[in-house]
Amino acid sequence: MNTEFDFKLNKPENLIKKINEKDFEKETILNYNLVDYLVIP
Repeated sequence: MNTEFDFKLNKPENLIKKINEKDFEKETILNYNLVDYLVIP
């Protein structure tokens, strides 16, 4: 069962282009795939 935090993002690079800086102030932006994409080079 997926939670909102571990929902599989197939193309996080495409999502990054659509995210506004203000979105990072919200808990709903939290996702393990997204964090990995941003943190791991």
